[in-house]
Amino acid sequence: MPTAPAARVMPPSSARARTTAPASSSSGAGTVTIDPVRLLKKYRWVFAGAIVAGAVIGVIAHYAFLNLYPIYKASTIFELEGPKAEAAEAVEQVDSEELERFMKTQAVAMTSERVLMAFLERTDPIRLEEEAIAWASKFKDGAGQFDRVAAFEDLQDIARASVIPETQYIELSVKTQDAGDAAYLCGKIREFYMADLGMQEKTDNDKQLASILKQITDLRAEIDTLKSEREEILRDNGIQSVQENANQKYGEIALVNVNLSEIKVQRDAMIQELKRYQQMFDAPGGVQYPDDIRLAIDNQPTIQYFIQTISQLEAQIRTLQLQVGEEHMTLRQLRSTLAGQKAQLETTREQEMPRFFGAQIEQYRSGIAIADRQIGELELLKDKLGKELNELTTILRDINDMTMSIMDKQERLNDLEGKKANLDALGWIAQVTDTNQRRLSISRVRVVQYASAPDQPTFPQLKLMVPAGVFLFGGIVGVIVVLRELLDQRVKGAADIALIPKTRVVGVITQAATDPSKPKAIETAFRDQPSGVIAEQFRQVRTHLQKRMQQSGHRTLLIAAGMPESGATTTAVNLAMTFSASDKKVLVIDANLRRPAIHRVLGRSEQPGLCDVLAGAETLNSAVQQTDRDNLDVLTVGSRQNRMAEYLAAEAMGRLLAEASALYDLVIIDTSPAIVSGDANALANRCDASMLVVRALSEKRGLVARLRNELDESRGEFLGVLVNGVRHAAGGYLKKNIQVTHAYQQNAED
Repeated sequence: MPTAPAARVMPPSSARARTTAPASSSSGAGTVTIDPVRLLKKYRWVFAGAIVAGAVIGVIAHYAFLNLYPIYKASTIFELEGPKAEAAEAVEQVDSEELERFMKTQAVAMTSERVLMAFLERTDPIRLEEEAIAWASKFKDGAGQFDRVAAFEDLQDIARASVIPETQYIELSVKTQDAGDAAYLCGKIREFYMADLGMQEKTDNDKQLASILKQITDLRAEIDTLKSEREEILRDNGIQSVQENANQKYGEIALVNVNLSEIKVQRDAMIQELKRYQQMFDAPGGVQYPDDIRLAIDNQPTIQYFIQTISQLEAQIRTLQLQVGEEHMTLRQLRSTLAGQKAQLETTREQEMPRFFGAQIEQYRSGIAIADRQIGELELLKDKLGKELNELTTILRDINDMTMSIMDKQERLNDLEGKKANLDALGWIAQVTDTNQRRLSISRVRVVQYASAPDQPTFPQLKLMVPAGVFLFGGIVGVIVVLRELLDQRVKGAADIALIPKTRVVGVITQAATDPSKPKAIETAFRDQPSGVIAEQFRQVRTHLQKRMQQSGHRTLLIAAGMPESGATTTAVNLAMTFSASDKKVLVIDANLRRPAIHRVLGRSEQPGLCDVLAGAETLNSAVQQTDRDNLDVLTVGSRQNRMAEYLAAEAMGRLLAEASALYDLVIIDTSPAIVSGDANALANRCDASMLVVRALSEKRGLVARLRNELDESRGEFLGVLVNGVRHAAGGYLKKNIQVTHAYQQNAED
């Protein structure tokens, strides 16, 4: 009989309440993703058959088209040159853009309406029928007449001209069902294109020649006019005299400029002196005569007389002082006379200074006036000389301009005459050069390869038809396979669950047949082959569930199947064994009242069991049965008379789960498939957590989404979906994983 574990701490009710965990979803939720490698491995034989069938179809199609509708292609190759360079421009690089435009224009012109219609209208229908019998015969009307309109429309379809990339070549090609017709038609189109090109060349040459002749005539007339005007100017003036007069005027103007500069300097100096004298004259304390005025007055004859007299008297006084002494009468008389002379000298100076000062001011004013007059006269002379020099310079410039203009026009005239000579030499050129190689050249277009009847058809070609058949048939098969994968809504693996929004994958269990350890029964794979692949997969599921349930404090786990045979019982038993193997005390309850199976899997009796406890006929302790596994007990379904589905939604079921949670670390409940009964929903409201088990290639994604929503809306937390019975995808990734896991486990045992 079960006993409660020692020192068990019961989680609070809030911890066991349903929590809404964030659901993981692929970034492409709701969008079917295709793994091309997996598809190739899964359908490798289908694709191999499609390749073989496509190759066979390609061979059959090749010979069918070869007999019924062969296509022959004849081609003419043209080489195009850059624009004709003039002599002075011969070393310049050809304008690549201009050449590209020219090539595109000529490619269009080769198959233009003008060329094709000229060929059809100017070619005798009888000869056309003789040369291109198969092609021309298609265009005879009821009266036996050749239908040019229909032939023209067909030529537009079969004739092509295109620039060969990265070259200066254009390919003109014609495709028909007869090799000879293709060569003939291509040759005739080439012939009429070259004729049309020649006509255009002649027309252009004539227009250019007329334009050049007019320009030559006009330039000659302009040159003659300029020469006459220049001769008239030279005759009237003489180039030598004009140049000499101009040089003379330059010299005179230079001399005038020198004089002007000197006079302006003198005038400026006099103005400065006049200002200085005027300031002395207007000084507040009276006139302050400068030293140069005093010096100039002292040089006057009258003043010089007084100075000399004073000097003589002073000399006499010095002599007498030595001879007679200081008190001599003569000495006193001389001193008296000396004092009178000095006084008279000062008086005379004072009288002469104002007069001399005023005369000096008047002299400066007069000098300034004279300088102004001289400057004005020189300015007038300079203007006159400048005008005369301008006239002479204008005459010289006119003569020089005329000479330069004559030289420029003469150069242009020579250039035009050279172009005229080239055009005269070119004329209308349609010249065959090197007849052995049959190269026809007109202007910038040269034929480098003539059309000849092809030996092999362009279409069909076996080397192309076989790959085309493989590609076409293989593509059709590939599209069908992809559409089948896209339209198949069945759950095939974890990737399909990830497509359902807000749905986790708790684990994947492969088919029992894929486990190399070959367990006797999938229901007890963990017990029978604990080192097998399936046992290891259940351990991975246990680890995931244990972490989630411990985080939320869950003790009761409902395992619900989507449809019958999905494997809910197998999952419940194997998970119970894996948990018990990890030292968890586990109780597994069989709540599948329709098809109970746990008692059979574990070898126990149906009764007493769950329904007996719910009916009150038994207690939990008396109904629980021990198994041959440590830490694992089972509560089977119970007696048949007490099996009532209503018990599962009753309060008695809640009390039973609460009692079991107090006695066991984990209680696992197996129930009827959710698609056939509402037992799963009823129990989900009584359990702490629930999970959904679906079988690969059985349930569809829509059903899984609906069941997930129903379980998610219950009280218990929905932990996710386990995909059971997953196939290894015909050698895909899962098969490789199974092989690696088995090999690793075997090596560990060894």
